[in-house]
Amino acid sequence: MGSSPATTPLAHALSNAPKLRVLKAQVPAIWNDLLLTISQNSALQHITLYVEGAEGVMHTSLYMMGAKKHARLSELIKAGT
Repeated sequence: MGSSPATTPLAHALSNAPKLRVLKAQVPAIWNDLLLTISQNSALQHITLYVEGAEGVMHTSLYMMGAKKHARLSELIKAGT
């Protein structure tokens, strides 16, 4: 998911989806608020991030530096790892 204005409605819909328990997403190349918005869903139990075609540790570490500033998002990612 990119951070274009077209994806904002999807993020808001997912943040309110009562049956959403698990989210699997590719690690964003740069920080954006989409996963942060989705993490506000109280039904969400974990977020699993994956890296396709790149060294996962580097990309995951960079993204996690931003995610650590947001307790709920960080918790969900750790639960999905």
